[in-house]
Amino acid sequence: MQNFGEMTELIALTTMSLETAMDLLFEIIEPESSCLLVRPPPVIKQFVNSLFGIARGHVDEAPNCHKPEKEPLRPAIYDYEDGYSVVKTSLRLDFGWEGERDYGG
Repeated sequence: MQNFGEMTELIALTTMSLETAMDLLFEIIEPESSCLLVRPPPVIKQFVNSLFGIARGHVDEAPNCHKPEKEPLRPAIYDYEDGYSVVKTSLRLDFGWEGERDYGG
């Protein structure tokens, strides 16, 4: 459950578009939640709904802190394998919150 939560947090904190975040959460991650989490279905549903609600709140707050035209996380459907979509993305670690490069200095 912790890894699932961390993955959701990563999406919420790195995706500046609410639409992109909700697409990732509800179209890619949520359908696989019963495979990723080993708990009774009602527990999984409540956990996922609560977690995604918190994530949505973080993404909603993001426009106040970020420039929306730049996203450090740009996911794209890469391939289809065994009936599942394979998503490929790059995460920019040098991305500053105001769009400037952050060299740690």
